[in-house]
Amino acid sequence: MKLRSNLHKLALGAALSLSALPVGVAAQDAAPAQPKAEDVQNAVLYLNVMVSALRSEQVEEPVKNALVGCLYNNSLGKIGTSVDGLIAKNADKVHRDKPGELLQAIALVCGYQPEGASAGNER
Repeated sequence: MKLRSNLHKLALGAALSLSALPVGVAAQDAAPAQPKAEDVQNAVLYLNVMVSALRSEQVEEPVKNALVGCLYNNSLGKIGTSVDGLIAKNADKVHRDKPGELLQAIALVCGYQPEGASAGNER
């Protein structure tokens, strides 16, 4: 599947240094600051991409499971911050106007590991 192939390429990209979300760890901020308008706009976009992926028959179950687990265990703000960081470090590979690329980035941030993407498989 194209998504798996693209996720594999992005996961193994030399420029990819993502501070992954600690899946299973809830946000520890006592009183979160008010988000900026741009952050809210991006969060809405990311959530729309995630919901569309969850509804799609073309997205594999392991990706859907990673997305649901990520939403369950993390705030949308934390997910958005991590996705924004990944986009900033991979501006040539991930564009906000391309939902497929965003889904790949969100899935990686949420802990999805495409088959063959482990560090030991780099060649």
